[in-house]
Amino acid sequence: MKIAYFDPFSGAAGDMILGALIDAGYPFSELEKTIGALGLPELSLRMERVLRQGLGGSKIDVIINPPEGHVHRGIKDIEILINRTTLPEKVKALALKIFWVIAEAEAEAHRMPVEKVHFHEVGALDALADIVGSAAGIEWFGFDRVVVGPFSIGSGTVDCAHGTLPVPVPATTRILAGVPTRSSGIEGEMVTPTGAAILTTVADEFGSWPSMKPVTQGFGAGTKEFKGRPNLLRLVIGETGAQEGWERIDLLSATIDDMNPEILGSLNKTFLEAGAADSWLIPIQMKKGRPGILLQVLAHPDKTRTLIDLIVTHTTSLGVRVSSEQRFCLFRESKVVTTKYGDISVKTATLPDGSKRSIPEFEDCRSLAEKSGVPVMDIYREAMAKS
Repeated sequence: MKIAYFDPFSGAAGDMILGALIDAGYPFSELEKTIGALGLPELSLRMERVLRQGLGGSKIDVIINPPEGHVHRGIKDIEILINRTTLPEKVKALALKIFWVIAEAEAEAHRMPVEKVHFHEVGALDALADIVGSAAGIEWFGFDRVVVGPFSIGSGTVDCAHGTLPVPVPATTRILAGVPTRSSGIEGEMVTPTGAAILTTVADEFGSWPSMKPVTQGFGAGTKEFKGRPNLLRLVIGETGAQEGWERIDLLSATIDDMNPEILGSLNKTFLEAGAADSWLIPIQMKKGRPGILLQVLAHPDKTRTLIDLIVTHTTSLGVRVSSEQRFCLFRESKVVTTKYGDISVKTATLPDGSKRSIPEFEDCRSLAEKSGVPVMDIYREAMAKS
């Protein structure tokens, strides 16, 4: 299992996330290819290896030539721009999800409908590059789990398109709702709306350093200089090997015999999108001979309460049984293979004898089959051949 730990000990911004991904191994050429796919010739990138108070990192600058004027883009403009590209569907979906997080936060901060929000700085080309580039980099690594540490928050005020605002700005505060933060004692903006939106969207959980074997790390540099603290975002990538394949997992169970099966059958997607490791339905016979359904959901401990709340909210169950289980997982890693039909994610597991078994992501194959009119099995077979 490949784990990413983002440590925003000096805050987070879009360019810092890009720099951390590059510094940890995401090829700069791939990032340039991603930005090129936006079809905006005025947009380019520059990478520089820098020192921040003695620590090395990568600094990514977005170059706009000629400079863009005062352009206001709404969420619909952003959707059109991203959807017209040839980027992989997962990258598009993740980038748009991040933009919607910002749009909703801005709408709440300024008391207006989300459709009327103009992104100002966030809709500018540099923020577009930060978000789309970060989405592509995270998908390129194929992390199985992303953990984000507490955000160090600055203080004071910052000048922006809306005037002089307190730090963190209202949109950032809204995005960080429910997320661990800590005071840095530094005056200045340390967490931007873009940085907050990217990391909170990709995070599977928030907390301290996860249990893993560190493999590599990268530092993304910000533009500002802080007194007594290097302005860097750290990304540590680690693995849990086959010998560490045992993990604790919670099994959530609920029996249901008084619910429309059409509604019940649609809930697996809800649970999986909320972070469930798996979810299934089993036909059973309940008391008084009535047919019923046993709903079972596998949850990592940090997701257990969230999934319990979803079960009792979206079903007629009045309670959920929870048992702690042990499960063994093979070491696995994800990569993206390029076929003549498009990019497909492939997950490869290492078996106990050291051999490997690869399985293409079926949803990727299905999506490409719908677009191309080619049988899904043909696409599946080509993905296997490229694995």
